[in-house]
Amino acid sequence: MTTVTFDTHKFVTTKDSLQESDLVTNQHLSLELERTKSDMIKWVAGLLLAQAALIAALVKIL
Repeated sequence: MTTVTFDTHKFVTTKDSLQESDLVTNQHLSLELERTKSDMIKWVAGLLLAQAALIAALVKIL
């Protein structure tokens, strides 16, 4: 039977060092989410206009 050793001290020190850089990560994530949200709004608005133009053209043809 094999056993696995787990170094809890190393885990805790690694976890603590990651928390210091976590603020930068959260700020970067927040900024990226804002950019993505604005890009999505632009795409949805453009597709809405294209769909309305397509429907108007189809109504005119039929």
